[in-house]
Amino acid sequence: RPPHASAMTAAMLETAGAWLLANWMTVALYALGSLVGFVLLITLEVEIRGMTWYRALGTAAEGAQTICQAMLAYNVVSTTAKVPVELQGVFWMDGNAIPEELACLTYASTDSQGSTFLVPKVNGTLSWSYLDSSFGHFLAWFQEKGESTGMQVFAFPSPAVQNGRIWSCTSFNYADINWLTSLGLWSMERLPGPGVDYKRGCYWFHNVVGKRMEFGSYNLRKIMHADGSPVQPAYDDFVRYMETTNKDLKMIMEAPPPNPEGEKALLM
Repeated sequence: RPPHASAMTAAMLETAGAWLLANWMTVALYALGSLVGFVLLITLEVEIRGMTWYRALGTAAEGAQTICQAMLAYNVVSTTAKVPVELQGVFWMDGNAIPEELACLTYASTDSQGSTFLVPKVNGTLSWSYLDSSFGHFLAWFQEKGESTGMQVFAFPSPAVQNGRIWSCTSFNYADINWLTSLGLWSMERLPGPGVDYKRGCYWFHNVVGKRMEFGSYNLRKIMHADGSPVQPAYDDFVRYMETTNKDLKMIMEAPPPNPEGEKALLM
């Protein structure tokens, strides 16, 4: 053996140890994913505009799987089971004019006000993904720069969750309506066909002009159930969209906040 072999081995081990220390989140997620039958391909934490984000690696299909599984791992809670299955899981904002891509609605429960059926969803990290582009970075920073507080409220006439509306609250009080929400009617209109699709109507100043000022509407399409199984054809449509319309672009999500020990919260 060459006389410098021990020194080389020590240097290699030191380098490997430093890499593992720096990439502990990636390794932990990879190991966790392998145990449950999938592989999470999240990179090192990425700093963008002074904030920490996760960026999915791999192909468009791998990136979609990564983002969806990470969202579900972090946001499925005990009360998720109370929510109508139509609103559980990960949804694609198909046709959204701004670079928001996926939303996870599973950190939620149910409630009622009179005859109105409510699904309040807690605002938090790893529930919203953005396109990894210049505009996407700005939008993500603008929307996520403050502390996550309050909730989104999905309101329907019944638990059938067919046709309803959404509003945002700055706290867990239904009356604390976000100022932007007060400017219009944001609808959830169930669409026919296979899968679970809603028209997410955006009707501005509806109290004055009704639905005549529609701008920014898109279709909210469920692409993955809360158990991790894909919803077709929406899931394949989303992968194809990332392969073509967003070719060579990834997705990012805000990283979870540090736990009391100063480490990032694990997706478990």
